[in-house]
Amino acid sequence: MKEDIDIIADAVTASHLRIDLLEPRWFLPSATNENSSYTIVAPTEGFGYVARNHGINISQVDFFADRTTVLTTEIDSLSGKNLTLILFPGRSQVPAIKRLLARAEAPVIVLADDDAAIDWENQAPGVLTIFEDELPKQR
Repeated sequence: MKEDIDIIADAVTASHLRIDLLEPRWFLPSATNENSSYTIVAPTEGFGYVARNHGINISQVDFFADRTTVLTTEIDSLSGKNLTLILFPGRSQVPAIKRLLARAEAPVIVLADDDAAIDWENQAPGVLTIFEDELPKQR
């Protein structure tokens, strides 16, 4: 991929869905492209260490911290100039996604689970959705 992409991923969600956040063709180019960003919200230092070695930013939270607050902060920090991929299906991020859409100059894509795509279209008009089976899986 040569396009500038900003990615924010929730490690707990990715682990549960077996999404490979270190897949070299999908995600790692954003970690090494100076015009892109890749941030993972992760509750474990072990994964954070591995991700940092690949050039990925880590917002570490402990198991009892409010991940949604950290995800909101990360989404609010995006400029909206690049294509954006949010790998967190939680509707708790609807307000942050709406704010991002208001300033976005490029598409915003959100991970949807099951019937959530319809809900995302109603809750945040203009957002695009991607499903877990469209993403690279851990082996």
